[in-house]
Amino acid sequence: MLGDMEKRTRWLILIYQLPREPSRHRVAVWRKLRDLGALYLQDGVTTLPEDAVTREQLEWLQLRVREAGGEATLWEAKPGTLAEEAALVEAFRSSREKTYRDIIARAERLRRKAQMGGGPCRSGSASWSASSGRRGAGTTFAPRCASRLRGHSRPLAKP
Repeated sequence: MLGDMEKRTRWLILIYQLPREPSRHRVAVWRKLRDLGALYLQDGVTTLPEDAVTREQLEWLQLRVREAGGEATLWEAKPGTLAEEAALVEAFRSSREKTYRDIIARAERLRRKAQMGGGPCRSGSASWSASSGRRGAGTTFAPRCASRLRGHSRPLAKP
C-alpha cells in the first residue's frame, strides 16, 4: 500500500478570493485557470496536477490575485483515498478530452470552409466604407484582409 501512495499524483490547489469590483480581475483569473485546464473543486478552489510549469503559472496567478486586492494561497495535496484520486483524474481527463474535441471540431469546420472557398477574405464578404468606417457605404475594404492588399512588402518586425 505504501508503494501505491508514493506513486500517486500530487495536485496543486489554488484557493482564491477576489473583490467583486472591478470584475475584470475575476474574469482574467477565470480565463487563465480555464486556459490551464484547472478543475474547480468549489467556488474559488481549483486544482491541477503538479508539474514545474503548472506551479510557475499558479504562483504567478497567486501574485496577480493579491495585486488585485484579493487573497490567494497555493497548496500541494494528494487525495485522501485511491477512489477520490481516480475520480479527480477522470474528471481532469474528461475535461481535457472535451477541450480537445472542441478544438478538433473547430479545425474541421475551418478546413471544410477553406475547401469550399469560404474563408474570411472571399469576394462578397461584408464591406466597409474606407471614408466613414461604416458597413455598406462607399468604397469597400475588408479589414481582416488588409495584409493581402499590402502585398506583405513590409517586414513584420524590425531587425
